[in-house]
Amino acid sequence: MTRIVHVATRFYASGSERSIADIVAALPGPSWEHVLIVGRDHDPASIRALCGEIEWHVAPDLIRSPHPIHDPLALRELVGRLGELRPDIVHTIQSKSGILGRTAARRRHAPLVVHSVVMANFGPGFHPVAGAAYRTAERVASRWTDAYFVNGLELRDRFVRAGVARAARFTLVRSSVEASAFRAAAAGGREPSRNALDLPPDAPIALFAGSLDGRKGAHELAPFLAALLARVPEARLVVAGDGPLRADVERAMAARGLTDAVRFLGFTARLPEVLAASDCLVMLSRAEGLATVLLFAAAAGRSFVSYEVDGPGELIALGAGGRVVPMGDWLEAADATAIALGGPDPTPIALDEWRPEEVRRRYRERFEALRMEALS
Repeated sequence: MTRIVHVATRFYASGSERSIADIVAALPGPSWEHVLIVGRDHDPASIRALCGEIEWHVAPDLIRSPHPIHDPLALRELVGRLGELRPDIVHTIQSKSGILGRTAARRRHAPLVVHSVVMANFGPGFHPVAGAAYRTAERVASRWTDAYFVNGLELRDRFVRAGVARAARFTLVRSSVEASAFRAAAAGGREPSRNALDLPPDAPIALFAGSLDGRKGAHELAPFLAALLARVPEARLVVAGDGPLRADVERAMAARGLTDAVRFLGFTARLPEVLAASDCLVMLSRAEGLATVLLFAAAAGRSFVSYEVDGPGELIALGAGGRVVPMGDWLEAADATAIALGGPDPTPIALDEWRPEEVRRRYRERFEALRMEALS
């Protein structure tokens, strides 16, 4: 039996956590055993829902933001836990756990260390000082990393340009996406979804779907909408999501007299309907790997407008109907959205590389090869 210990800073039901779930599903028992070490930010129900009855442990000092006290304590916790578990493979994911987990694995002389890259932690969109520190840490940790997984080519190229590792050390494995509900809702046309959601039947609708926080660019929604209405007066903005900046965004909308042109849905389980009802998805994020919501738009045959983060260019190359604008330029984002609102729907793309069975096949092949290399 080969024991894999997965180390994650946090565990909820988001994209990076689903990558762990795909590896667990790809490598079942009795030949493989999986153990999870997670930081204090986690949801036990999400762990069970995604990974089943996996053994898991909490490292209380493993937190998301850099911290001069918690980080050394978290490293000590990880070194101790890896000493108890004696893994054959250590698999890390997410930024903080990636650095500390690989450092702990080196101290315990783990036979094989693998890291999954799901989003950059340096470059445009990040604080320059913190970004430089993470870039340096990634370069150091690469010396103790036997192999990388990455979910996007643009993300891989960012790490290569930063001198973290050569391109040949990265294996491309997409984040699994089940897009059938989005395809089905879009195939039914806009009218049924707009009726179900009580949205205006004829207005051009732009959609923002994501957390209302700084990284997602929520603070730019009000000026973006004002600029969009100057170009398309009948347009409407639907906001699907919630977060720490929601009250600020609502106040900014009211201060600009935009309340009648925006609809806040909060967190919703009806995103397939919301996307089907929309004409264009708008993503104002400062940093992404390859955002799942863009995959949903591409699968549904809906246009998108995105800042210049990792990922959208790959989808456009595959045939998705997208436009990429400079980071932070909400005026150009409004221009691009106005064009998309007046144009035809793009052809949906198949997303074969993102099918769960294909993702798991690729994980299985690579881990089997790594195991054979370690034994040889």
